[in-house]
Amino acid sequence: MRQTFTSKFASVIARRSSDEAIANTSDATNSIRDCHDTLAMINHKIHFKNSFKNPNLQQPKNYKLKTLKMSYFQPEFLQFLKGLSENNSKAWFDEHRAEYEKYVKAPFKSFVEEMMVRIRQYESELNMNPRDCMFRINRDVRFSKNKNPYNVHVSTLFTTANRKSEIPGFYVHFSHDKAHAGGGGWELSRESLQKVRQEIAAFPDELNQLQNEPAFKKLYGEIKGEKNKVIPKEFKETFAVQPLVANKQFYYMADLPADVVLKDDLAEYIMEYYHAGANVNQFIKSVISEQ
Repeated sequence: MRQTFTSKFASVIARRSSDEAIANTSDATNSIRDCHDTLAMINHKIHFKNSFKNPNLQQPKNYKLKTLKMSYFQPEFLQFLKGLSENNSKAWFDEHRAEYEKYVKAPFKSFVEEMMVRIRQYESELNMNPRDCMFRINRDVRFSKNKNPYNVHVSTLFTTANRKSEIPGFYVHFSHDKAHAGGGGWELSRESLQKVRQEIAAFPDELNQLQNEPAFKKLYGEIKGEKNKVIPKEFKETFAVQPLVANKQFYYMADLPADVVLKDDLAEYIMEYYHAGANVNQFIKSVISEQ
């Protein structure tokens, strides 16, 4: 009998020990913080470039990406997105484009690069260009009733395939009033959905084990998703013991406070959410990739 997913994959959670936070109580300490941030930015860019050139490079388990904490975003990040939400027009955006470039676009790209370096330690096949991971702030309004030209958030999807693939990835979203982190299967094809349901029918307790892992339970609670109102006949017996077989989606998502972006250990903090959901992602990826 084929081994279950949970017997194939062990949870790998590597967290760095916390450094002492840099005080922000005077102009002097602000200058020190800015200096540290600059050094950390240089450090992360060096590691990113080396990692992108050689994505198969395996780092030691105790490897630290940087020794200094850094703040990617300033309060102006939240202020710009709030202003955009209240003035969603090309005229306003053009007037504030310099603020967007400095406080939103550039730091978000740096954050994405840092996250790619970290995630690549666990998924060496993550070879996307950072720009391909990031969703555009311009909206496609051609087929939408909402004609606002801009998204009022920034978001990214770290995936080993591409953003339009059904292969699960790790999603991060920041706006002026909320933030999200999560992953899983959002839009599975009929064939892939059938594979997942067959796996659940064969091993109905697998998803329970995954969503009951302490880190997942703490940060995400449970696997979510739209459900079929009518259960296919072949899965009705399974549904009695495992209701998740009725799902058409298998995703998890955490709601975070908007000011999480101002944390000076943001990448490390978000990586906790990556690790907490990694086994659910790997379960879906493993099942739908089987021939």
